Amino acid sequence: MKELIQALAAARLNFHAIGRDGSASVVSKTGKSFAYSYITLDAIVAATFPALAAQGLHCYWTNKLADKFLVVTAHVTNGENELFSEAWLPLAGTAEAQNPAQAMGSLLTYGRRYSVSCLLGIA
Repeated sequence: MKELIQALAAARLNFHAIGRDGSASVVSKTGKSFAYSYITLDAIVAATFPALAAQGLHCYWTNKLADKFLVVTAHVTNGENELFSEAWLPLAGTAEAQNPAQAMGSLLTYGRRYSVSCLLGIA
């Protein structure tokens, strides 16, 4: 486990800077609209996965349904040991305009983004 943590620390030194490259706008339940920006999963992968690979690390995701939650887990492994971070996402409250497959895809991407950000120490 010590080797995995050391390799992850070394990889983090070579992560590229990540800027907020995504944006969205929403209307609240009270009718107020607002916009925000965020870091996309693509940007996180591009900025971190090459540095992880250079240290012999691999990152992947798993997911499962648990009660009323979608659990998305990010894993970093060196083939011997593994660190992981889970994001528990409620299945209720998806946008009415989305069909169920789109809603699940949105939850998967959101969960992957947050679980890997937490695991890799990305603010």
